[in-house]
Amino acid sequence: MKNETLDDTGADLQNIDYYLQHIDNQDIMSKLKWENPILYETVQRINYLLSFANKEPIYNCPECGAEIEVDKDLCEEYCSQCGLITRNSYPYIAGQKYTLPYGIRL
Repeated sequence: MKNETLDDTGADLQNIDYYLQHIDNQDIMSKLKWENPILYETVQRINYLLSFANKEPIYNCPECGAEIEVDKDLCEEYCSQCGLITRNSYPYIAGQKYTLPYGIRL
């Protein structure tokens, strides 16, 4: 029977939150790197992925404050009032790069 506190790599899932909270503590992370390199790599990867998480509220337009609509066919989010595209999966229109207020939609 598989231990439910371990993931497929054998990393202890209960300790991941602790290490994510102390990711900037050099002493804790260097000790983890030597004692359990698999867990260390798992924590580093999760921290990297969390750095992409959007911290902005995505329900209101940054320009006019109106509600954001989601177009599932085009995979984009836009303002229902002013039409500003706030997020989509590709930051180019007609070959020109543009800045998305809420970043790339993953």
